[in-house]
Amino acid sequence: MESMKSEINNMQVVPKDTGNLEESIKVGVDNNKAYISYNTPYARKMYYHPEYNFRKDRNPNAQGRWLDTFIHGDKKKWLERAFAIHLKQNSGGVIK
Repeated sequence: MESMKSEINNMQVVPKDTGNLEESIKVGVDNNKAYISYNTPYARKMYYHPEYNFRKDRNPNAQGRWLDTFIHGDKKKWLERAFAIHLKQNSGGVIK
């Protein structure tokens, strides 16, 4: 799931001041369910308040709800393909 982490960083959508929020990302798979989390005390507040005026000098596309494009938008199919590739690579040859 490192490709997901890279894609989010390349899109430059995570609000960035010191970089702690962006660097706190954890991605993984547990029981065939992928997860993404940001592990700072303020991550939830930043994510669920798109009305905030995020600075654009460090990440020009910074916004709240920065993962919505992967859940409901243009990147949903990309995420499904990336997960399928990850699943196939880690299936021990069961999935061809």
